[in-house]
Order: sequence, then C-alpha cells, then structure tokens
Amino acid sequence: MIRWIRVLVALVALHALAVFPNPAEDIVASAAWLRPSPDLLLLLALGSVAVLAFGFRRPMAHAMALCVLFVPLYRVGVTLLPMLYGRPFKPHVDLLEAPALVHLLLHAYSVPVQWLLGAAAGILAGGLYWLVYQSCAAVLRACTNARFAGGLLVVSQLAVVLGFVIGDRNLPNTTLWRTSSFEAALDDVATMIRTRDWRVGEVFAERAQTAARELAATPQDLARLANVDVYVLFIESYGRGVLGNRARPEFERWLMDAETELHRHDLHAASGWIQPTVRGGGSVFSHAELFSGIVIEDRRYLDTLLASDAATLPAILRAHGYHTVDVQPGMPRAWPEAAMLGFEQDVFRPAFDYDGIRYHWGDMPDQRALQHVLRHVVRQARKPLFVHFVSVTSHSPFAMVPPYFTDWSRAGQPGAYAGPPRKRYPITWMNYTKSPQVEAAYLATIHYGLRTAVGFACQLKRPSLVWILGDHQPPLRYTDRPGRLHDVPMHVITNRPELLTHLSSFRLRDGMLPDFDGRGFPSTRFVFRFLRAFSGTK
Repeated sequence: MIRWIRVLVALVALHALAVFPNPAEDIVASAAWLRPSPDLLLLLALGSVAVLAFGFRRPMAHAMALCVLFVPLYRVGVTLLPMLYGRPFKPHVDLLEAPALVHLLLHAYSVPVQWLLGAAAGILAGGLYWLVYQSCAAVLRACTNARFAGGLLVVSQLAVVLGFVIGDRNLPNTTLWRTSSFEAALDDVATMIRTRDWRVGEVFAERAQTAARELAATPQDLARLANVDVYVLFIESYGRGVLGNRARPEFERWLMDAETELHRHDLHAASGWIQPTVRGGGSVFSHAELFSGIVIEDRRYLDTLLASDAATLPAILRAHGYHTVDVQPGMPRAWPEAAMLGFEQDVFRPAFDYDGIRYHWGDMPDQRALQHVLRHVVRQARKPLFVHFVSVTSHSPFAMVPPYFTDWSRAGQPGAYAGPPRKRYPITWMNYTKSPQVEAAYLATIHYGLRTAVGFACQLKRPSLVWILGDHQPPLRYTDRPGRLHDVPMHVITNRPELLTHLSSFRLRDGMLPDFDGRGFPSTRFVFRFLRAFSGTK
C-alpha cells in the first residue's frame, strides 16, 4: 500500500512540474494546474512500454527526469522571449544570452552575495533534479507490474481521444491540454532547418558587402560637420508602442516641457522616428546596427561583426580626428570588443565612483553617469568628441525613479544618491510581467531618462550635435498600428542650428514632438544618411 501511495505522490509531483505556470504565461493559474500535460502523458506511455520490454533501468529514469525538466524550462523560453524580444524563441541563439540572464538577476548584489546565491541555486537545482529522478524511478519501477503499465497506457490513450473530442468542438476556453514543449521544440527545429538559420557567416558576409559598397560610394569628408562634438544618447526601452497609445497626451506634454527648457538655453531641436531591427530587447544589437549599417538581429551577428573589418561610424569619425568614447554605466566589466566598433576610450561601471544606493539595473541613475561624462570627458576634451551613451534607469523592471537635480553639479557630489529614490514601485522579476503598475513605472522612468538627456544637452558649451533616441520597444504588452511597432523616437538637439538644415533625409520636423503620422526609416540607413548630410560642399 505504501508503495502505491508513493507512486501516486510521484505522479502528482511530475504533473505539477510539467504544468507549472510561469509568470510570463497568459493563463489563469487554476486552469494551468488542472490541464494535463501531453508531454508528460507521452513520457509515461513511452516509459511504461520501455519497462515492459526491457525491465527497469536507472538510465531510463534519468532520461525521463531530464525530459520532464525540459517541459517547463522550454515553455519559459516560448512564452518569455516573444514578450521581451518581440520574436519567437530560438534556443540555439538565445542560450548564448545565458550570461546576460545571470547578470540580469544577480547584478544588484555584491560579488560575495552573488557567489552565495549562485551556490544556493546550484544546490536547489541539484535537489530538484534528485526529486524528479526519484519520482520518475518510482513510477517506472511500478511499471514492472504489467497491470499498472497497461493502465498507464490506457489512461494516456483515453486522454488523447478526449482531447481530440474537445478540440473538434472548436469551443473557446475548452482546451484540455497544457501547451506541448515537445511540439514547440520540433516546430522550432523544423523552422531552423527550413530557413537554414545557421548560415550566419554567409548572410553576414552578404550584408557586409552590400554596406561596404554603399559606404564606398558615400562621401565621407564631413566638411559640413566642422568638427562639432557629436553625442548619441540611447534611452533604454524608449519605444513608440506604449507612448503612442493612451500615454500619448502625457508624452506630448513632456516633450513640450523639454522644448521650453531647450529654448531657455538657446538650443534648437528636430524630431522623427527610426526603426531598429530588434523589438523588446537586445540593446547592444541596436547600437551596433546603427553604427555599422548592417542588420544585427542577435548575438551571433554581433560577434561576427566584432570579428570583422566592417567600417563603423565611430571608426570613421575617429579617422577624422574625433576622440571616440563609449559610455556604458551598466557594463560591469571590461569589454575590449568595443574597440572593434571604433571606440578608443571606454567608460564602464568600474570607472564611476558611485557611492549611492543601487538602482534596479545599472546601479547608478542616468544623471549621475552623464554628470561624470561632463566632468571627466567633455570638460577635459582637447579634440572633437564622439560620445556614445547607453542609459540604464529606464531598463526593466522599472522599479525605481531617481531624484533629478536641476543643479547638475549636485549630481556629482558625494552622498547625492544616498537617500531613497523619488519613487519606488513594488516590481521585481517575479511579478514584472503581470504587475498592474508596470506601465506607470515604465512611463515614469522614461520621463526621467528623457529629462536627463535633454538636461545634459543644456549643459554643453562646446559646439555640439546631440542625438537622443530609443534602442527598442519596451518589453511590455501593448497595441499600436502593426506597421509602427518597431519605431523609436529620435530627437536631434544642437547649439548650431545650421546643422539641422542638412538633415532633410532623416524625415524630421522642428521641435521635440515627432509627427505621429510619420514613419521611421531603418536604423541601418543612419550611418549613410549621416555621412551624406555632413559631407560635401559646406
């Protein structure tokens, strides 16, 4: 009797693991727990047949345990990636982002705590595997009893027939099954084979050759730029999708406030849209695509770009005497590959003497990072500057909004950020996808990032051309006209208004408010349009 109770408990545990609803799924938890897993039924049927044919073997239990663990893990990828990146899950690609995922979850902790959490995660993973293995072993041992094994086969077949009957009725909300990870994996493999998605080198070579040919035919003297400092400030997750819906009136008010601030400092602006390839994530791909003129949709293409000799905008400006600086306060380590994009100076997290509280992504607020740029890069410059800045405050999960200092010198003072944030939202990675406050938090951080970028432009005294743009859409659910989902805002601010007269190809209109009926151009065109705009006769 105790043996069969153990088997029943094992079956319940395996069912619970196979149907476990992850936070990214759009499903009611009660419905998730009650629907059987077709994957688990398949594994039980195959396991019972194997035991009847060959007897119980430990390798069978291990293989079954790995397959059971595969089911919820694969479902996480299938549900999470479309929300965060706006594209289907590609396991052969997305596994390359595993180190970034670890950083995403642990960066807010000190190094010793990270090691402790990593060790704890390893112990928990080992313990979970042991429990799953024991559960699988208990069920498979029971299958040595022919009646029990036959019963499992009958039950699984009846469940399949019942599933077909319910499905044939075509009634809404009557799906018997949980989604099948095995079916999704087979579809992904078939898609990869059909599209030959592994041809990265070949595809990149074609793209790079096309870009090189156009670059060779593009004037590059930059005479019209006249050694003006150039800044490209990326506001993390600054996308059109959310801002173009119910948030639009508030967004327009922010932009008009920003325009008033610019007028007070005798600055001029024009705004439009630009369209990166990536959607809800992958900031570095968006940056590399903008600078190279080559489509960079995932890590494989980025790595290929960094290993190539493709020309980039920073490298071209460097050849014209510019001091090229890559400022990424969210980068926790050295990244020598940045030199392949044409940067001669890196200003990453270790370079900042930040002593305030840790914020939800890049440790420090954007204003603190840009104040450091003013003090240590701009005011010490002896050559024209090209500065690439990647903001951090508006990164998901948008949990904290820092204070903003109208007196920028205060942002660099010791203890300036020792106090609490101006606003804190109860959002973590565990409740992020379903928090009712996530959109309000997103808008608050975007407002801060935009205000900070505009405030930075107002601090510049040297002749300057500042580009403020988004990198991709926010990883949020939103609706907008489908053709506009990729667009991100682009603002150009300068204290040399004659420079704006050369930007007709950028589809801009005067002021900080872009035309919401307008359409952006692909970000791969940016480098060519920039060079044509500022080269040739003055």
